[in-house]
Amino acid sequence: MNRYYEQLKKLHEAQTLDRNSLLEYIHHQKNEVSAILALSPDFWVIIDYVIHLTGAILKKPKTEAEKDFLETVKPVFERYNQRIERVYRKIPDNEFFYLKKDMKTFHHIISHSLNLIDRGLPHFIPSYLFIDSIENMTVLHPLHEKSCDPGTLARGDYNTLITRYVSEGFSKDIRDMINYMLWLKTVIPFVIPSDRSFLRSNMINMMENFVSERHQFVQNSEYSTKDFVIELRDIITISYIQDKIAVLLEKIKTPGNAVSISDCLEQIANTFIDVTASNAVYNTVRDLELISGTLKNITDSVRLDDESALFNNLVTARAVKDFYMKVTRYMLNTKTELELVKAFEATDFMYDNFPVNSFAPELVDTIETSRGILEKEKDILAAANSITLNPESVNLFRAKMRQIFAKS
Repeated sequence: MNRYYEQLKKLHEAQTLDRNSLLEYIHHQKNEVSAILALSPDFWVIIDYVIHLTGAILKKPKTEAEKDFLETVKPVFERYNQRIERVYRKIPDNEFFYLKKDMKTFHHIISHSLNLIDRGLPHFIPSYLFIDSIENMTVLHPLHEKSCDPGTLARGDYNTLITRYVSEGFSKDIRDMINYMLWLKTVIPFVIPSDRSFLRSNMINMMENFVSERHQFVQNSEYSTKDFVIELRDIITISYIQDKIAVLLEKIKTPGNAVSISDCLEQIANTFIDVTASNAVYNTVRDLELISGTLKNITDSVRLDDESALFNNLVTARAVKDFYMKVTRYMLNTKTELELVKAFEATDFMYDNFPVNSFAPELVDTIETSRGILEKEKDILAAANSITLNPESVNLFRAKMRQIFAKS
């Protein structure tokens, strides 16, 4: 949360904003509003795209702008108008000031422009004022594929989530490719024809760049046999992944061969995991069992003043955090996800301040409250899917995560 508030401070202080440096703040704001108002993540992607279109249309001559407003912006705006109004009316100023301000600005720009067009007065649209307003937006400034947290767009798709997580260990280019495809899958039904071909070309370019990438060999005077074996293993693995992506690329580029974004994501996932053997719900229940037990051990340790047990369980929480933040959280509903994030914020605070083991009762109560919600969600999932957990799978997962954490 420290980074989140540091980025919020930047919004107050900066004259020229680099929105890419504020992604954590922007995504967090959108996720919280989604949880409060039960919004699906595609809402933010579509709003982002419509703002982008509006800015581009306002730069055109008035006659072209009028036609494009009616053909491209109006249908989507009318579909989402009630939700837009609901968002900026219901979210509180003190928590979502910038987001609320941007939502109001966006709604006013399009409503006012369409109203003037309907009255036959498109030449009165204050284009430059509206363009300036869009360019000065903070949370809703068009970010395209970065408009929404990619994990949120993949919510419930365990195979894609686990692939994103695993692929980072091999190449961040693969993760970026998956992120782009997730955004493209969401926005493609709404894009105008000229953008459709451009976005498809972008995806193909990303894949071609990855496939053509060549390994840079280590140049080290102390290069050992062990280094050679490790590097050789990496080269073989990356070459295998590149071959699989190359096969998919050829399918996409073959004329008349329609390959959906969902098919692309599934084939990439199949490169890293056996998608037929993946058990998403079981693994989610396992994750909830592990974190629920760990949180209980932490609060028990604080109350018993057991420093050794407290540290051991704080290490476990820190060890599993990366996986939970990139995979498990997106297998939960948005409200339960926020409780999971809250629990890790609390355990991070305790870990960073250890060996202090005397914490405010409010902190312990927060962990207990979040633990109760996570425990309840685990029981609901297990009952609904007739899942009986094997304790050994929980212990094995804990051990693996701690081993990875120890090596990092």
